[in-house]
Amino acid sequence: MGAGYTTVLAGKNSSSILDFGSTGYKAALSGLDRMLCHHYHPYFYWPPWGCPALPATSLVVSHPHRDHFSGLLAYASERGSQGRPALLEGQPVKFFHPRIPVNPEALALIQCLMAIDTVLSGIPEYQLGRAEAACADGRVRRIPLQIGSPLELAEQSFDVLWPPHKLSPGLSLRLKHLVEAYDALAARAAENDDRRLLDALSRVREEEALRRDADAGSLYNVPEPSEGERFPDFSTEGDQAGEEIRDDQIGKEMKVLRAAITSGANCLSLVIATTDRQFVFLGDLDKSLHGEVAMMLADDRCGVVVSAHHGTHFGSGLEVVQSKYVFSSVGGSLSGQVDEGYSRMGMHLRTDIAGDISARSSRGSIDISTCSCHRTL
Repeated sequence: MGAGYTTVLAGKNSSSILDFGSTGYKAALSGLDRMLCHHYHPYFYWPPWGCPALPATSLVVSHPHRDHFSGLLAYASERGSQGRPALLEGQPVKFFHPRIPVNPEALALIQCLMAIDTVLSGIPEYQLGRAEAACADGRVRRIPLQIGSPLELAEQSFDVLWPPHKLSPGLSLRLKHLVEAYDALAARAAENDDRRLLDALSRVREEEALRRDADAGSLYNVPEPSEGERFPDFSTEGDQAGEEIRDDQIGKEMKVLRAAITSGANCLSLVIATTDRQFVFLGDLDKSLHGEVAMMLADDRCGVVVSAHHGTHFGSGLEVVQSKYVFSSVGGSLSGQVDEGYSRMGMHLRTDIAGDISARSSRGSIDISTCSCHRTL
């Protein structure tokens, strides 16, 4: 969905949503409607093999970056204001997300990301939990995932390839340095009495709540909306909607640190693959870790690999992975940043060129259909 990502996994009797985000909220909602409805054009059906079962019974969010869940925020808002049906329905609905590794640096880094993103996007990312609850009919069961966790989506068994239970010493040290840089910038802001920067750095430092949720490996265990409560309107258009802070307000140093912390959070992104390796999802995994995941895929001929970070990140370790197809959700400024390494892995299909992509896997074979009517340039 432009510079965001949304996928629907459909089985014979159930479906799952794997991330639900886009460049803007309208693109996310229209894209989901195309995937879940029988048609989006008066002259033909899409997907060509019929639509997934509705509603979905499970949701996967690969990591707490808004371009991978902005559609969920928009759906929650429209459900309250325009009467959309429940997006998720089950006994109970399952909400999967990466478990935070036990290293204290991992929790501290995610905490920094939340504090920064609350100001830059105008949305506290931990409210994802409330949005997910508002989109569901019935109770929601939150299930954190790490390497080795059992996972079934749309009647298909998956292996969880990342994140690990505990980070390596080198990666843990890398995250520690990022947190130290964040704290040093906060200290300088305090010394200079820079109120705008202090607000940006400390808006949502909810230490007690974060520690509680970390015990369950989750940052999404927040109170669900009470009966009759109107869910907040998150439907402002754009990647960084709402109260975006200009460069002259937060300074170039803050902008650089935000980029570094966002990249650090990619080290904790969920990576999953069907047990038969017909579908591999790399999430936004940082390219420095691609080699570790590639070792778990090197002996297999994959069917479809969804590229890391919209095709813009390609670690040299991925050279050993071969796939029949590679999919990349590309749009906006990302169009010129796609790494050609993915074209060496297999036939590379990009949404900015091919438009919507639909794949059907049956008995080891994969059929692909694309529709350029809804590509994002």
